[in-house]
Amino acid sequence: MDRICEDCGEANPPDAAFCRNCNAFLAWDRTTLTKTSKDRTPPPPGSAAPPSGSPPTAAPINQPPPPAGQDRRPSPDHPPTFTTGGAAAGPPERRPAQPAAARNHAPSTGPGGGTAPTAPACPQCGYGNPESVRFCIRCGYALGPAEVPDWSQQTSAWSARDADRAAKREYRRSLPPLYRWRRVGLGVLAGAVLIGGGLILRVDQGRFYTDAWYWLNKRYETVAVVTAGVDPASAAAAGSDPAKLVDGTAEEFTMNWAPQGTTACGAAPGTGWITLTIKPARIRRVVIYPGLAKDNPQRGQQPRPKAVGLRFDDGACQPFTLSDTDEPIRLTVDSGQPVTRVQLGIAADYPVADSQALISITEIVLKAYPSQS
Repeated sequence: MDRICEDCGEANPPDAAFCRNCNAFLAWDRTTLTKTSKDRTPPPPGSAAPPSGSPPTAAPINQPPPPAGQDRRPSPDHPPTFTTGGAAAGPPERRPAQPAAARNHAPSTGPGGGTAPTAPACPQCGYGNPESVRFCIRCGYALGPAEVPDWSQQTSAWSARDADRAAKREYRRSLPPLYRWRRVGLGVLAGAVLIGGGLILRVDQGRFYTDAWYWLNKRYETVAVVTAGVDPASAAAAGSDPAKLVDGTAEEFTMNWAPQGTTACGAAPGTGWITLTIKPARIRRVVIYPGLAKDNPQRGQQPRPKAVGLRFDDGACQPFTLSDTDEPIRLTVDSGQPVTRVQLGIAADYPVADSQALISITEIVLKAYPSQS
């Protein structure tokens, strides 16, 4: 059975005294315990204890006691005798010591029953060790230089990152000054563009950051309407005043409704534009109360606006689709700059059976941010 090294776990031959991998001593007898001074039997009184450090003298085996007065110690003329099986035997025969090379053990057996290759005999004890061992398994003699791992080429993640940064710094230092400072120049230029753009927006739009705050908090103020009219004037129904659109009451403004075609945005052909004049303000919201007032009993007898178009001053028309409801409809718009005129035209309607050739709007409210009203 192989002898397992307790230090490194290497499997060694049964007769190995030293581990062939780490040179640990393997021949310790772990089962024999050394008696302590308490377990030793004291010598009889009057007898001299052997001096410390001297090996104990073994008495001859089955030696008959010598006659009285005869010296008991063996001498060259009177060697001790040994008995084997009851018969006296002479001293063991001394054999001449063999040279170290002659004490070589049989070569170990390799895989498949063949003989494993062996290295030259151990120069200290002559034992033939396998080729791969570093220490003699008989006497522990070092057969070759220990394999010390080479850590000079090993690098950690931190050292590799530091080396990469150092290489980049060296590369940047090797560039001309124009290339070295171009990133700083680009950063300064980008910052200047951002600051300048912010200032331009602030001046162009008027209190840019304040308006953003109003938009987030949905803060609006009602824009006062100076005049309200219809163009052409014949588009208004008999007895209906356009001023009712901005008086804050439930009285409606009614228009003649006999469209002579369709349009993509604004007043349908044969109808007219509602025109509201205001003090300069940047319009952000338009609130429309379509149709007759919801408590008017004739509300279901008139068609209600479905598609309308808005335009500011002489700008382009912006189309919107209204839902068929008796609640106010809020349109989010942006005139882009302060304007003095807002026009609204009806492009299509929600028809009703046996309806009158009239269409109404109860109220129109214009909104702006507090900073723009």
